[in-house]
Amino acid sequence: SEVEPYEVDQVQIHLGERYDVLVKFNVDEPTNVWMRGASTAVTNPAAVVLTTLQLRPDSSYDFVEGPATTSPNPDPVLLNCNYYGEQEKCVSVTALTTKDYEFDHRPLLDDDKIDIHTADFFFTLPPNYGYFFALDGKTYIQNALPHKPMAFPDFDQAKDGNPHSNVMDLDLEKSVIIVFRSGAGIAHPLHVHGHKFEVLEEISRPKPNCFGKGLCDLPDLDTGFSAPVSELAKRKKRGVLKDVIIVPAFGAAVVRFNTDNPGVWFVHCHFDEHVDSGQGFIINEGDWRAKSIPSDFPSCDYTGRLQGMTGAQCKCNPDKLNPEWLCSKDYMCMHVKDKAPDH
Repeated sequence: SEVEPYEVDQVQIHLGERYDVLVKFNVDEPTNVWMRGASTAVTNPAAVVLTTLQLRPDSSYDFVEGPATTSPNPDPVLLNCNYYGEQEKCVSVTALTTKDYEFDHRPLLDDDKIDIHTADFFFTLPPNYGYFFALDGKTYIQNALPHKPMAFPDFDQAKDGNPHSNVMDLDLEKSVIIVFRSGAGIAHPLHVHGHKFEVLEEISRPKPNCFGKGLCDLPDLDTGFSAPVSELAKRKKRGVLKDVIIVPAFGAAVVRFNTDNPGVWFVHCHFDEHVDSGQGFIINEGDWRAKSIPSDFPSCDYTGRLQGMTGAQCKCNPDKLNPEWLCSKDYMCMHVKDKAPDH
């Protein structure tokens, strides 16, 4: 979507995100300036990438030699940052507005056409390292993909499905709200395949410095946002369109899209290590099946052939995690004596 210009000093870009940025300079003579890229990662917060821009008013000037001498802005306005409300100049992506400000034709905003879903994720510390999603209040599952793609025409849930595949079934021709709520202590970039969604709202953790299980409650759908989610869902104002959204640490994001693209779509964190550790789920939109599959169609593993499930699936260790949760990695199933680890 086309977005109205919004002036800031810095933009935080997480894995998989894209922004169009126009940098304006007003120079009367040649000069060199720094372009800085600073890491906000907890693993390497001091990392800085520097590149020099050589500026000149027009081609009649020669470039100036030597290093840049500019300094960073000590008090920048930062777009797309992690802790809205806690940092004075921290601006949510919801501050952006689209040029097509309202929908002209949106019958899907009728009450009987709106479905609201929750997708809550949680992180467990080593040695029980893993990520879990709970969909619509159900049990937390460390996601594992089925050994045969769900889009295959002959896919049979009873035979080919995996009880540890986290699946959100969506009907067609609906306006769908997904509320992503974080129980993890860092920001996560969540990518929804198959759709561009509107960002209706993002919120930070409910109180500063609440890190750890039970210290930050998941926000309530009626009281945890600027308005009840049921009201946000019917908002006519169009939100900026994205396919990757930062969910702040212990925060939440409310997104909206129409179920007008039948298919099997993956939703996952863009940290490879996290998605491999279970941070993802499948949107089954319209229970779609392909009419045919090419003979060389690749599988969901790295071999190019369809394989049976190789990881262990179990109820999580009751001594370490909630026994109702489902663990999908073999190292999480060591307590199950009849299932030996595969590696």
